Amino acid sequence: MRLRPLAAVGALLVAAGLLVAPTATATTATTQETGLAQVDRAILQKIADEAVRGAPPGVIVRVDDRRQGTIRVRSGLADLDTGRPVTPNSHYRVGSITKTFTAVVVLQLVHEGHLSLDDKVDKILPGMVRGSDKIAVRHLLNHTNGLYTIPDTELAKRMLSDPKQPTTAADLVAYGNRKGAAPSPDGSWGFEPGTKQVYNNLAFNVLGLIAEKVTGQSLTSLYQQRILRPLHLHGTSLPSTHQLPRPHARGYTEWKQWDVPFGDFTDWHPSWGGAAGGIVSTTKDLNRFYRALVQGRLLPPQLLKEMRTPFSGPSHLGKYGFALAIEDLSCGVTVNGHGGGVPGFESLSLTSQDGSRQISVSVNYLGDGPRSPAVVTAFHNLRQKTFCG
Repeated sequence: MRLRPLAAVGALLVAAGLLVAPTATATTATTQETGLAQVDRAILQKIADEAVRGAPPGVIVRVDDRRQGTIRVRSGLADLDTGRPVTPNSHYRVGSITKTFTAVVVLQLVHEGHLSLDDKVDKILPGMVRGSDKIAVRHLLNHTNGLYTIPDTELAKRMLSDPKQPTTAADLVAYGNRKGAAPSPDGSWGFEPGTKQVYNNLAFNVLGLIAEKVTGQSLTSLYQQRILRPLHLHGTSLPSTHQLPRPHARGYTEWKQWDVPFGDFTDWHPSWGGAAGGIVSTTKDLNRFYRALVQGRLLPPQLLKEMRTPFSGPSHLGKYGFALAIEDLSCGVTVNGHGGGVPGFESLSLTSQDGSRQISVSVNYLGDGPRSPAVVTAFHNLRQKTFCG
């Protein structure tokens, strides 16, 4: 799930607005990735320190590199009331990074013959989703479905007024059906599936329901059996309550546009995110996950290629495939990954395409207040210095 407005994400490599540099040739990217410049820990530390001076309570960063090993950086506070500092092994809500996990599960089910990318949603979930006789599984995966976009103002205010209160994917779908009965005045929903790419959380709630329907298993079990256990991601889970595993930072949020003042939103119920944004993880686990993904440990080559293939039509997302962003940096390195933001936390996780280097970043703040520009700047600079030197 993503609450950050599109206009604010500029330099963030998040699913809702990529900063796309000039495209490098495949040959250049491969050459650069196999000979990435050394990561300077002191520079990353300086970026994190500057970020917390300007704004967010705390920042944690982890870089894993085939040659240099692990580089950890942290700065700022985990708890503003007690003054407790952030810790590198902290658990945090990863928001829309969850979408990559969900896409992997769905693509594994495609590989096993449980469904196909061209199956219509109505075939699997008859009568449940408005317009689903025209929406294929691939349209859900690459945000070209035309479903209603959530959270809107009404849903966000409801969620933020009582963040511990659970919901269900079915309830979110019903809400989307009701609110999306008429096409959007600005064309952000209600368009013909497959004609353009507009970021959509609801699509991934539907994908979670599809995965559960065709397997007869819960989404939690599917993540565990297919990703978390095989990769030994011991710090990653889809929690069933609002409580975060320890250790964790407190998470802070403010939304001027929704009249939500700065406050502690740590205890947010993950059912509001679900298959779109409910997972909790660590920087260590996310680096391991994206490394395994691009190295072909989770999907066969053809489906990994599909996942990495950006939509060719009009897009609000830059280069974006199946829950995976593709960005060609100015230094010739191509990175894959995702960003995420839910009440209390904003995060980013990226890998070089050859899997030789990853970075994951978490800040315990999300909002549109005065702290926000420092987060945008820090994410951009950390990405650039990690992959381009």
